[in-house]
Amino acid sequence: HPHWSQLSLADGLSVEVAHAVEVYNNKSAIEVDRGDGLVLFDAMLHAGRRVFAIASDDSHWHEADAFAGWVMVKATENTPDALLDALKRGAFYASQGPGILSVVRDGDALLVRSTPARSVILAGPLGWRQRVLGDGVTEALLPLDPARGGWRRLIVRDAVGRRAWSNPLWLDA
Repeated sequence: HPHWSQLSLADGLSVEVAHAVEVYNNKSAIEVDRGDGLVLFDAMLHAGRRVFAIASDDSHWHEADAFAGWVMVKATENTPDALLDALKRGAFYASQGPGILSVVRDGDALLVRSTPARSVILAGPLGWRQRVLGDGVTEALLPLDPARGGWRRLIVRDAVGRRAWSNPLWLDA
């Protein structure tokens, strides 16, 4: 829980075996309004760390805190080995509700299909972004601007403000 724990970039970078950063924790959001870990996630990406994004509800079942954060895994089959393989490869996205149905690289752009959204944003380092806004957006073509290098990640926001986050795409890979 990066924000709950008030972790700094130095804290995040000191964990050499970290595979992911928790970008959303519903329990932390409900209890102390510190459920968002995106600042640490982006800072680690900007520092060159290749980490993934996860979300969880972290439900303790003491209040209405369940079913508000999870990862959607793209695995070859529903077995522990296949799921772990997909998680290790980053074949998943984090969500509070919206679905990222497909992401296809088309030259120097990404074609994104999602459940109905208010915005589909492609974010990168230092405020770089491309976006498509509207009511019920289900498809977006977003330029990558690969000459600028670095990383890109998707954010899909629905009509009630819930988000889904992709894992980063590294443009130097």
